[in-house]
Amino acid sequence: MYSIGTCYHDLGNLNLTILTTRADYNRKENLKWIIDTLNRTYNLTLRTTDRDDIFLDTYKVTGSASRLERLYAYHHFTLLLNADLTHLRRSLKSPDQTNITSKATSSVRSSVFNLSNRNPSITYDRTLELLIKTFFQWTNESNTSNYDYIDPLLYTDKIQTHENELQSNKFMFDATPPFIYKILIDNQTIELTISNGLITDIKDERTLLNKDDYLGKCFHTIYESIQKIKQNNISLPG
Repeated sequence: MYSIGTCYHDLGNLNLTILTTRADYNRKENLKWIIDTLNRTYNLTLRTTDRDDIFLDTYKVTGSASRLERLYAYHHFTLLLNADLTHLRRSLKSPDQTNITSKATSSVRSSVFNLSNRNPSITYDRTLELLIKTFFQWTNESNTSNYDYIDPLLYTDKIQTHENELQSNKFMFDATPPFIYKILIDNQTIELTISNGLITDIKDERTLLNKDDYLGKCFHTIYESIQKIKQNNISLPG
């Protein structure tokens, strides 16, 4: 089982994953460790919500995602330390948002904020070392040297392979959850059902469409929408 809404990453966004047994999985306890540590060290007033998000005042600074296996559980979340909020907002603002319907986990729109804007002493390196230190205290681990720093330069080939996979059509399109995309042609709403990156059904407001001219208009409209997104520089960088 996997749950996630919208996920954004850049070099100013600290990513954390806590791996536990399925029996020890507890998102609220994980987040309590984070907010207690940051509030105490940086004099903040972070709080959690019922959705397991972390807020500073009315601003969201992290969201959670989870993957639950039979024996193990993964809790993934981030911290907005010094992210590019302009690019974040542009990346998440889609002109097609109101035209898409799916069963995917919905994201709740929230105003966001970088923690370093509240306290300039908050940096990526300092926060990382702080969380490593307090993690051992939180888990009652006496050997504080019992952790590994993974040098990414030692895994260049594997990282490149993974990067290529994330940029592949198979990942970006074929793995997309099924959704319905609505377009307007000749003042008539057309619903396209998309599954595994392919159009599997086309319906208008009255009946199923089988006419070739409508198919051509559908694809032409979709193509124009994609070009507008590229022109507005909304698409993610390649």
